[in-house]
Amino acid sequence: MFNKIDVKGKKVVCLVSGGNIDVTILSRVIKRGLLTSGRTYSLTIELVDKPGQLKGVSNIIADLGGNVISIHHERASENSDINGCFLRILLETRNFEHIELIKNELISQGYKLVMIKTISTDKAPAAIGPYSQAKVVGNMVFTSGQIAINPANGEVEATTIEGQTKQVCENIKNLLEAAGSDLENVVKTTCFLKNMEDFATFNGIYAEYFTSKPARSCVAAKQLPKDVLVEVETIAIVK
Repeated sequence: MFNKIDVKGKKVVCLVSGGNIDVTILSRVIKRGLLTSGRTYSLTIELVDKPGQLKGVSNIIADLGGNVISIHHERASENSDINGCFLRILLETRNFEHIELIKNELISQGYKLVMIKTISTDKAPAAIGPYSQAKVVGNMVFTSGQIAINPANGEVEATTIEGQTKQVCENIKNLLEAAGSDLENVVKTTCFLKNMEDFATFNGIYAEYFTSKPARSCVAAKQLPKDVLVEVETIAIVK
């Protein structure tokens, strides 16, 4: 394929595809692409099953001066909300405004972007490992498991199941608000208890916060981080 594309003096990092991509998709981007800028951004774009979708995306990116580092094209699974297939593109761009320009043009042309946003707030415990406090994907927010850390000082202060459950629920409440959601919009929780003997007490306090009664799994865990008594993670809808 590459012997058909004018790549002299251009930068090609990689191309990974699960489908047939017309050579014009890569050649137009390369010919109009930017030189290395040091800034990358990942886009996931929903495509419908009709001809010209991939070429249309490439034309928009190329016309706006975007440089594609990699392309990954996959058919969506049967259980996915994505209609047809999706295209993951890693872009090299000038700055944040340039990213927004490309995104807005794709949206204006009728393409649906699957947005992924990382949530960070000082009103919930900071991540203490290689993970984020929460991720927003489209209109859904996925929170990491919350334990009874007081975000003000990073310490586990409560020693009882009552105190720890309240702190966990407050942390989740604050984290969801930072993501543009709230406890009423939680659709699923996963709860971990060190001792199942604490279930009744935990359940009573939990019910005060999760009044919409989201779907739930609750299991016993032999040991939780910082030897806490409870941990809860949530999935919610962004308002």
